[in-house]
Amino acid sequence: MMKRFSFVLVLSFLAGACGGNVNVATVDGFGLSLSDIPIESEGFDVPREEFLIALNWKVREQILVTAAENEFRIVLDPDEVTASAAAILAEVPPEFQANPLANLSYFETLARVAPEFGSLWPLLDEALGDELASANWRNNTLRSADVEVKKRFGVWRVNPDPRVYPE
Repeated sequence: MMKRFSFVLVLSFLAGACGGNVNVATVDGFGLSLSDIPIESEGFDVPREEFLIALNWKVREQILVTAAENEFRIVLDPDEVTASAAAILAEVPPEFQANPLANLSYFETLARVAPEFGSLWPLLDEALGDELASANWRNNTLRSADVEVKKRFGVWRVNPDPRVYPE
């Protein structure tokens, strides 16, 4: 309980004092600020677990979408991404709607890079030849990314899975 309270307090202070422009992480030289993280909550009362989930998806999105564009010239259609995200959000059950992750920005991130339904994967499958090649590309790209996370928000590790872990 104390860990959640202190995280919520720090998040509230940082968002209020800096207008959400606190640098949370740097991904291959690109800074992600607090306002970039796809999470919404009244009064910034965000549980640490939900914040880490949103941060992880945003970091993955930054790595994968940028690499796909640079390596294969793949550019996702923003209208398709938004339409897919809106369709997912429309099906969110009522008990999940109060969750800080139940917002369009979060579902747009998923609509881009979630392995199950992200719009990036069919395009990569086509560019690379098959799903296995795309999965290998995804894993290698995530593992080779240069990611630095501000210590108070977590730590990037590539093992066992590339993601931000609680400190």
